[in-house]
Amino acid sequence: MLKGCLVVGIICILAVALISAFLESLGVSSDASLPVAFVIFGVLTVGFLVIGYRRKQNVNTQPMSSNRLAGDVQPISSRANHNTFEVNRNMVNTKTITKGDDFDPMELHTIEVVSKDKIESNKKYQSESLAKRIPAKKTNEPYDTFSRMRKIGHRNNRDPYSFYGSSSGPESFLQQAEFMKSFTDNYESAKPLEAYWTTYESMDNEQLRTYFTWRTKVREGNITEISLSYAFCYIYELLNHVEVSDAVDGLNKLISFWSEFRKHNDKIDRYMISWVKDYYVIHSKTLGISFEEVASRYPLPHTTQNTHVENIKNGKWDLELIELHSTYRMSQREFYKKGNTKVICECLSYVLEYLNKWFRKNNLNFVDLFVGEAQSGYWASLQNAVYVYKGPKNTLVKLSEHEVYECKNGQWSDRRLNFYVFPQTKGYILKAIEIQMRKVFGGKQNLKPQSISDIRTEFTGSRSLKNTSGWKRQAYELIKSNDFEHVISNAIQAFIKQNNVTIKGGEIVEVAPVEIDMSQLGRIREEQALTAAKLNTDEDVADVTIVDDAQVEDNDDTSTLAGLAGLTKALDAQESATLLLLLHNKSTVGVSSIELTVEQINEKALEIIGDNLIEEFDGKYSVYVEYSDELLELLEDK
Repeated sequence: MLKGCLVVGIICILAVALISAFLESLGVSSDASLPVAFVIFGVLTVGFLVIGYRRKQNVNTQPMSSNRLAGDVQPISSRANHNTFEVNRNMVNTKTITKGDDFDPMELHTIEVVSKDKIESNKKYQSESLAKRIPAKKTNEPYDTFSRMRKIGHRNNRDPYSFYGSSSGPESFLQQAEFMKSFTDNYESAKPLEAYWTTYESMDNEQLRTYFTWRTKVREGNITEISLSYAFCYIYELLNHVEVSDAVDGLNKLISFWSEFRKHNDKIDRYMISWVKDYYVIHSKTLGISFEEVASRYPLPHTTQNTHVENIKNGKWDLELIELHSTYRMSQREFYKKGNTKVICECLSYVLEYLNKWFRKNNLNFVDLFVGEAQSGYWASLQNAVYVYKGPKNTLVKLSEHEVYECKNGQWSDRRLNFYVFPQTKGYILKAIEIQMRKVFGGKQNLKPQSISDIRTEFTGSRSLKNTSGWKRQAYELIKSNDFEHVISNAIQAFIKQNNVTIKGGEIVEVAPVEIDMSQLGRIREEQALTAAKLNTDEDVADVTIVDDAQVEDNDDTSTLAGLAGLTKALDAQESATLLLLLHNKSTVGVSSIELTVEQINEKALEIIGDNLIEEFDGKYSVYVEYSDELLELLEDK
């Protein structure tokens, strides 16, 4: 208060001084200028006060216009210059409104303003107002609801470092989702949406109507096709338990939706495989079932990490888990989708195991390219999902001996095998196998091979190849060699021979193996021996050794020897001579038609033993090591 008085005083003194100076400039003496200045200042001050008072009176006595009715209530005449008014709605009911109170100006009503003292004295009064008819309030749904929803949890300034693509993060999304959890719609149009980490903030009003109309149908059991971004938003709702009673209900709804929606768009698979698993880990104590049971309900064949490792040990490779951490996905190609997927998967497994054996012969572990050593570290649940964690603070979840999750004071960690190793190399291998499959199975051969340089950094890092650790350098050089492609081709041919697979009309046809009644095999052999004895009249009947079935089945080497022996007998002189040159590591330079001869040898080998004998590398031919010793012995005896 004191400061205000000082400021006003100073302003007055300055004003008087200015007026006095102005008078002196006009010739008024200094003695007379000061009193005159005070008089002039006083007159001006009073004049301004009167003008201000009269302007205020004019504002208070203006009639109420229609657009002012939509704002604050204003008095109409000087007799109504009070803060309290009475409103007569439709000339029937009256209501007293104090200035600042809320009332609905959009309803049909007649307003009558009277003075406060007349109301208090309960006396008759004379109306001072004219009636104003205003249109009835129009509904603006669902847009009013959308507007209220957008104000919930909304940050005015978007966080430039936010992980999510909107101005509201997971917490805001959850608040908005709870507000809209019972909302339904029946919008007749549909607007597509493409967004990452889709929330309501990602959608305009048309897209919101599209989403909630689709969600209404989903909850009724009618899961129709729609933009994938909308589907993710619905999944985020389920993960956050929006309209979900408990963890069991949430798991059932997640798997049920996944099973149906993937029929429209199977791109959802790669996300749901991991999200459902993470959901299980978080809620495992509540669910009370094993993960193997959950995985068995997946809508596509699924192999857990533990099972996958055991399968690899037994020579079975699973495409699904390999693709999960690969830059190339064979299952997304038309060759796979329109082909015989069963045969393709079996052939892929056979080829990968063939490569595994080839690596072992070169003192390398092929499995290391697919499964790394077990590692411990921080575990982020439901990555790439909009999710607010509401799980336990302390728990231990053991899925298998290879995979354990632990939560301490709300912080999760895990210990599991590392399947994220060499993703580029896995993609390179899968693509190389598909290229060779297309050539053999009759698919389109327009798939472009991947550049070997794409995978080099996964082995060398920032180092040169020379300074790279031993096994990584050797593995890279082995994959880079021409032998790699030949081994894949040979493996496919061996698979075809072994499984009686043929190609008809450009399609894979799996031929059932010929069934032999093994119980009759012994009798047939005896009859053949007796027949041979009868025909051999000039010589004594030789002793016939009959090998029982168990001996044949258990002695794989006997079968192989017979195959190689049969092969050497089928070779002509030039083919035998060529093989001997190669087995003795002699030069084949100058040998006529060497390429044709090698091709003929491999063709006969495929027919008899189901495998090639000779490989070509940098223009040089060599016999596969596993056959070298036995072939050399058979050919020299021949």
